Amino acid sequence: MLLAGGLTGCDARVTGAFGESTTTSTSLPSNDAASSSGDSGDSGAAIAPSTSPSPSPSPQTGHRLLPRQATQSASTAGQAAASAPGVLLIDATIAAVVPRGASGTAAGTGMVLSSDGYALTNYHVVEGSTTIQARIADTGKTFTATVVGADEVHDVAVLKLAGASGLTPVRIDRDDVSLGDVVIAVGNGGGQDQLHRASGVITATDDRIAVTADGTARAESLSGLLRTDADVAPGYSGGPLLDRQGEVLGMTAAASTGPQVDGYAIPIAQAVSVADQIRSGRSAGTVRVGARAALGVVVTDSRSASRGLAPGALVRSVTSSGAAASIGLFSGDVITVVGGTSVGSASQLSAAMSELRPGQRVNVTWMTADGSTRSDQVTLGSAPTN
Repeated sequence: MLLAGGLTGCDARVTGAFGESTTTSTSLPSNDAASSSGDSGDSGAAIAPSTSPSPSPSPQTGHRLLPRQATQSASTAGQAAASAPGVLLIDATIAAVVPRGASGTAAGTGMVLSSDGYALTNYHVVEGSTTIQARIADTGKTFTATVVGADEVHDVAVLKLAGASGLTPVRIDRDDVSLGDVVIAVGNGGGQDQLHRASGVITATDDRIAVTADGTARAESLSGLLRTDADVAPGYSGGPLLDRQGEVLGMTAAASTGPQVDGYAIPIAQAVSVADQIRSGRSAGTVRVGARAALGVVVTDSRSASRGLAPGALVRSVTSSGAAASIGLFSGDVITVVGGTSVGSASQLSAAMSELRPGQRVNVTWMTADGSTRSDQVTLGSAPTN
């Protein structure tokens, strides 16, 4: 998932191989290595880091998903918040990703949707994770959480807290949001595992931003967003944007990177609609229930005409036991079509994979390193990470 114009993703803490990107326009903060699709325990085609920043579609400084980064000081995380019923502090273990090869931890925020432990967060908070711990901010009670399903394109994920009962859900605001409305963003500021808050007003109600994953070439966009001048910080991702009555208007997802911070939130009605579909067990479009489909490759963009490469997703490595290996894909090949969808970049391959399911048979077309074109059918595997 990606955000535009100087935004930062709101996951807070990443230790080990992960860090905050230095590019001005980044997307949902994934691991330092990008979005993996099966190979490194991620999705269907992992995206390797790019050395060149992605262009921002906006005249602003840029946008990115609030990143999972090193713990920040309290002075940059917002003001301490005494209480926020239904808010979760999330810690996730992130799998090792190619090429860094080191695992890490990420911190973000979530919201309880039901008394029996269904919860909402951004997908980028738990992307690539192997284990998730969720703590009720107001009580300190901690649960092991699993990902029930997600919409990677719209940056929404539903969690289930194991053994939960009698929880207090957040209160959802069904009213229209207007310019100038006073709002409060609440979250795991700086990944310090304690509640922080940042106040502001609504400055736009239908904004669109382009984002790229930290350290990668993957670029996507989020639309229909609420924009606020609240100084949200890493760690707020997946947390509530509240009105004066403490009801949830949106789910914080990104922020601008310039000196003047703008926060961006997914309208809560949109996020809850995705969550309801996931809880009903219906996989359709970009919404999937259960594990992600895996092709078993790590890819980057293929744009070098001087090297004679076709536009597509350049394969950097292949999992020996994965789907791609079974049909003879090798490092240096360029994937151009998956499941009938043309692929012109690593991000387009990731988007195509998000609409496919484990066990599905699809056609894959690729150009080999020697310039010949090949095509074959493959049965997609299941990604070992969220």
